[in-house]
Amino acid sequence: WNDTEFDSSTEQVGQFLNVESQFDFENFMSNWRSNFTMTHTINDLRLLARASYYGEFENSNRNPWPNIQKYDGAWFVDLEASY
Repeated sequence: WNDTEFDSSTEQVGQFLNVESQFDFENFMSNWRSNFTMTHTINDLRLLARASYYGEFENSNRNPWPNIQKYDGAWFVDLEASY
């Protein structure tokens, strides 16, 4: 689990980041990320399977504000064999 937020007030952060950058800083990284890996060996044959999940996240586009783009989570699968 990942959660990003500012400890300082919006006025203090606003001196360095505009509204769009503040939103992206807090929401652009996924809250969930996980990995699952499995290996199996049979004599000279080695098999590997890996699944990675990246959770949903949001991004702002300031034209016009607020224009929030929402992205769904995604699975990535990697299979490998060696002999």
